[in-house]
Amino acid sequence: MKNVKLYEEFTQDLSEAITLDEFKALKPGQLVHYMGTAYKVEKPGDVTVVLKDEEDETIEVNYNMFKAKGFVNQV
Repeated sequence: MKNVKLYEEFTQDLSEAITLDEFKALKPGQLVHYMGTAYKVEKPGDVTVVLKDEEDETIEVNYNMFKAKGFVNQV
C-alpha cells in the first residue's frame, strides 16, 4: 500500500468550529455555513442568531446547534 495517497492534511477540522466569544461577535451580513447551506447572519445575538439563506428563508440557531453543525466562512 505504498501508493495510497492520504489527504488528511487537506481536510478541515470542524471540531474546533467556534467559541462562544466568536459566536457572540458575529455581525449582520457575515457569511456562515450551517448544515451544508450558506447563510448570511440576519440578526446576531448572545445566545441565538437568525440566519437567512438565498431564498430569503430564515432560521434561528443557538450556539450549541451552530457549534455542532456550522462554521464561519474565512474571508
